[in-house]
Amino acid sequence: MKRKWIGVWAVLAAFCVSGVAADRAAIKKRMAERLPLLTQMKDQGLIGENNLGYLEFRSGDRTDKQKDVVGKENADRLLVYHMVAEEINVSVQVVGKRRAVQIAKNEPEGHWIQKPDGSWVRKTDSDE
Repeated sequence: MKRKWIGVWAVLAAFCVSGVAADRAAIKKRMAERLPLLTQMKDQGLIGENNLGYLEFRSGDRTDKQKDVVGKENADRLLVYHMVAEEINVSVQVVGKRRAVQIAKNEPEGHWIQKPDGSWVRKTDSDE
């Protein structure tokens, strides 16, 4: 009987691991598909990267499609942050803030980034 349960747990664990891998692949694919529109919106100054690891609108003018894509991107980022937080045993907020630092460092010049103190600036070469 004990061996039967061990086998059941092994099968369940395998499904969970493969499910997480499938989820990650699906999230990565969705994020890659959104990237061109998000980059265009950043280039136009409509959105920026906040200091919590999420996108934020910098302009009041936005279409329903733009709101939808930003909302979906932030939802997927939250899912990724949850996965990472569980793996490294920290809070989701810590993961988001760490990711925000990475994003800000890699953003091209001219994109909006939020500094740790909450102020917004357009990225310059000196921000690296």
